[in-house]
Amino acid sequence: ARYNLFFFQASGEWSLVCLVHSIKKIYAKIMSKER
Repeated sequence: ARYNLFFFQASGEWSLVCLVHSIKKIYAKIMSKER
């Protein structure tokens, strides 16, 4: 049970990192279009 909880926490943090990374990509595209 402890291992499953740790795995869930790690995958949750990883998905959050991916989400932030993709948001930064989209933001960069918008900024380049504005210029």
